[in-house]
Amino acid sequence: MTEFLLNELIRLNGYIVNGKRFNEYFLSHPDYPSLSAIENTFDTFHIENVISKFENEHFEDLPEVFISSLKNHFSDLVLIIKKDSEVLVIDKQNKSFTFGFDEFLKQWTGIVVAIEKKEEPTHIDTPSDKNQFKQSLKFIALGIIGLILGYSLWKFSISEVAYIVISLVGLYYCFEIYKNKHGEKSIIVDKICNDEKEESSCQQLMQSDQISIFGLKLSDIALFYLLTTNILGLFINTTQFLIIILSVVNFPVIAYSLYIQLVKEKKLCKVCLILIFILLIQSGISLFYFNYSFSVEVLILGAIYFLSILPLYIFINKTIDEKNKLKNENTINLRFKRNYDIFKRELLTTSKIGFEYQNLFFLGNKDAKVHFTLISNLECKFCGEAHKILKKLYLENGNDKSFQIRFNYSDEKMSIQIENIFKTLLHLYSSTEKQFLEALDFWYKERNYNAFIKKFGLYNNQSIDLIQKIRNENLNKGLNFTPAFLVNGFIFPEKYEKEDILYFAQDLVDDEEI
Repeated sequence: MTEFLLNELIRLNGYIVNGKRFNEYFLSHPDYPSLSAIENTFDTFHIENVISKFENEHFEDLPEVFISSLKNHFSDLVLIIKKDSEVLVIDKQNKSFTFGFDEFLKQWTGIVVAIEKKEEPTHIDTPSDKNQFKQSLKFIALGIIGLILGYSLWKFSISEVAYIVISLVGLYYCFEIYKNKHGEKSIIVDKICNDEKEESSCQQLMQSDQISIFGLKLSDIALFYLLTTNILGLFINTTQFLIIILSVVNFPVIAYSLYIQLVKEKKLCKVCLILIFILLIQSGISLFYFNYSFSVEVLILGAIYFLSILPLYIFINKTIDEKNKLKNENTINLRFKRNYDIFKRELLTTSKIGFEYQNLFFLGNKDAKVHFTLISNLECKFCGEAHKILKKLYLENGNDKSFQIRFNYSDEKMSIQIENIFKTLLHLYSSTEKQFLEALDFWYKERNYNAFIKKFGLYNNQSIDLIQKIRNENLNKGLNFTPAFLVNGFIFPEKYEKEDILYFAQDLVDDEEI
């Protein structure tokens, strides 16, 4: 996959990015997987890049690592790593080939996708709360595993401890397979699959798995099995009979997996074979070392466990599958939604609105080609997010764009507090745009009148007549809902989220017809 090559290019050049966010942005680009999609994604993440075509004589001057294409690879993109006297080529499946310089240049198309190399690791994204939460969960899981192992060493025999350890290893390994199946990156699975001579067969074999028991595929069943053996392992002195039954049930499942690999696909999957090996060790320990004594009470408890936990597991698995399906559909939909031609068509379907009062709270370059208008309200709780979007556009490049914030207010006659805030904003705007935006930031964040006046002051000498005229003009133009964006006088399409304006801003600047 192209995103694999891009992530490797980023990593080898010293960048540390949120890979999931990067991939989602690239995969949802309307021109995916074209070079323009790659360039736009790099630009969005503020990674300096060049995409061009070079002649063979310039090859030695190119960076050590870049993405290109070869004639014998049907012009598919590949990763190029220059060595002392040879060239290492890595394709989308992480298969690698080595060429001498002369041999390589005969097949090289000259296309180059390169990024600026960083001498020190450079973070592009700051860790999100979600990532920090995941890290916390990992530490909690490690703590629980440590407690289980400590308790097992103190309480159980060597064979029982060995079974518990194998079960924990198997659960972790199977969870990594489960993550890989649902599209999340798994370092372990990637490493094992990428070492194979053939194409990575893990996903292919999962797709070949036709078994479906209440929506559970073979990998789902394996995860539930190992989760169950870990739970039973906590009470291993009394649950050995149930563990033995599960070990016997193991063998038909293993046979089915081998059937898919050897007969149906005619190729072995290292990931699957390692899991089978773990399950066989597990079964061997239980069948040779555990107690076969039957217990009605334990059997009843086991039945209660399966009748209560299995439906819950099926429900959770189904929910995850549906979520991933919606995510994939959303990625495809975003390609259309982020298509600039479609956006432009939607934007221009509305009538253009002109304003008489255009100078108050005007920001940026008065001669800019693209003008954004924000209809806002100091008492509107949603306007704070719209203000953040406008400020981000303003900070990105004020020379390309201009802005005006036009305020409505809720009542026919504005309250004393709102009037005083407007007077302060008028004074600050007359000083600098920066102070004006800083005051708006504070107001939308705190929404505390006393704190606002204490921080920025009160200026009764300011007249609010123009604000009242702008408000009346907004209402006469039908702009009574806030927040609302306009682009060059055209109302931002309702089909799009307000945040989407950030995505199309540069396209609007580049468009000669707008």
